[in-house]
Amino acid sequence: MRPSSLFAKELDSLSPLSASGYGSVAKVFVVCEKDEGLQASFQRWMIENYPVNEVRVIEEADHMAMMSTPEKLSQFISEIVDKYASFINE
Repeated sequence: MRPSSLFAKELDSLSPLSASGYGSVAKVFVVCEKDEGLQASFQRWMIENYPVNEVRVIEEADHMAMMSTPEKLSQFISEIVDKYASFINE
């Protein structure tokens, strides 16, 4: 076992995630249907257990959507930014 950051001591002093911090960010989950590392059923379990504002699905995407379906992923990211940009200015 090893620390996940080179700054483990600094991370230890930070407060845990909160509703006013992490919870205030709009979250969108992109399900990659052909992902064999995180199968779609597990991705849906994550969504159920850690709710998000929106779910998008790329049926053709594998684990590396930026490599397998870059156009579709880029389209989704652009749409998501347009939709949730108002959160940034609040």
